Amino acid sequence: MKTLPLIIFILCCCFNTQAQEATSNSNVFIFETFTEGKALLKNKAINQTKFNYDCVKQELHFLSDGENMIMDDNSNIDTLYIGNRKFIPYQNRFLEYIPINNAALLIDYKTKVLPIGKKGAYGVTTQGTAPVLDFDPSKPLDQKSLDNHVYRFNLENKYYLEQDQKRKKFTNTKSFLKLFPKEHAEAISSFMKKEKINMQNPGDVMKAVEFATKGN
Repeated sequence: MKTLPLIIFILCCCFNTQAQEATSNSNVFIFETFTEGKALLKNKAINQTKFNYDCVKQELHFLSDGENMIMDDNSNIDTLYIGNRKFIPYQNRFLEYIPINNAALLIDYKTKVLPIGKKGAYGVTTQGTAPVLDFDPSKPLDQKSLDNHVYRFNLENKYYLEQDQKRKKFTNTKSFLKLFPKEHAEAISSFMKKEKINMQNPGDVMKAVEFATKGN
């Protein structure tokens, strides 16, 4: 297996001075920690290192000699594998690619961070108008952090159903059901209500796509 020298790989990246081997926050990053993976480049070269994906800034992070690097340009990447999961470049970010039946679900991960107050005495959160901060996901968000703001994490994932060489976007139940003929959409809707599908939960969306594409 040919591996691209790391110095070439990082030419399209920039440094982040915060080393981050184990400070990933589950609300911010896809993986709990940096995870072994490989990037297949368009010239067929391969680079292997540890990766993670920031869902707030929609940036790919990777480790180089213990330093946390951020991918600044993904135009040379064909496919990215992290653990047993597959990602493909899309515009300036990455989508997770999940084959399901004769189709594929693509997930555009996005988390919005909203400060809702500050941590006061005895751990009580004080309410009030909090400023919109330049949120830094590389910093741990526990009570020991010097930043005493309390955050709410809103999932704003977008999805694409790829089938018959067509890619169609959906973000909620209504837009998902519109992708199917009326009679089939009614059956899908009944299934989603029964299973209490949450369209911001990727696992639930996978269940809905599996049901909707079964036998097609």
